[in-house]
Amino acid sequence: MNLASIDNILRGARLQTSSNDSSYQNFLDRLVLPGMVFELSGPHDGPVSWSIGPGLVCVPMSRMKTGVGKNKLVDSILVRQFGILKFKCKKLEGTDSTDTIKRFKLGNSSSDSRSENFIWVECLASTGSVTTLLPLTRLSYRCHVGQFQPEDKVIGVVMKKAGESFVVDIGCASPAILNYLSFEGSSKKNRPDIHAGDVLYAMITRADRDLEIELSCVDEAGKACGMGILGRHEPGTVGNAGGRSGGILLHCTQDLVRRLCNQDEFPLLKLLSKFLRIS
Repeated sequence: MNLASIDNILRGARLQTSSNDSSYQNFLDRLVLPGMVFELSGPHDGPVSWSIGPGLVCVPMSRMKTGVGKNKLVDSILVRQFGILKFKCKKLEGTDSTDTIKRFKLGNSSSDSRSENFIWVECLASTGSVTTLLPLTRLSYRCHVGQFQPEDKVIGVVMKKAGESFVVDIGCASPAILNYLSFEGSSKKNRPDIHAGDVLYAMITRADRDLEIELSCVDEAGKACGMGILGRHEPGTVGNAGGRSGGILLHCTQDLVRRLCNQDEFPLLKLLSKFLRIS
């Protein structure tokens, strides 16, 4: 990653946090970060429909009060991966029954849309601008059980519930097991509210190549010590690790992690922390 790429990331983060106008038009042909939310608003010539491409997801419309006291429907998109935001518009001449692209209408558009807007995130590999960040969008490295030791701290994603335990993906070839009682304050009547897709910060209690990896979200004294469900801020709820609500999990290569730790030669996190909260 060169200095121009870092400056592009910082410019987008600064614009996202300081500007009241979060329209997608301000970020076209710019490098965007996962977690950014853009409004699909702006001048349109007649009714339009939207097609969401790779790297983006539609956010349900929210109501915003205008200056005259009326409600305006605004659709938004959430960025899910690193890349460059792209946009294209074309006139609709007919519909194809074999077309599988997901479309939706703007809240203030009529049903007879005469044009269609395409918006997507272009992968960095195809642009050739920042090849180092390609592994961030996908998990390409799988570790093995021998790399773990008891009391190691890991971050995992809940895959499913299996009886009284949760199956957690920690980046290993085989998933780990987390019992519902392995949380501070958890009991048979007071269980943690965990669902598939939740991100957990836990500690390894058993790492045997012949047995399943076991996790726990409490230490030897039964205290959470910051472990539990990440991205929730609900004081008093079992299993929550505290902190702020929301957030996004990124997969990084070991080489990128080492470079991020060297703040003198690679000050990306130090500069991003001025505009975003990073943990």
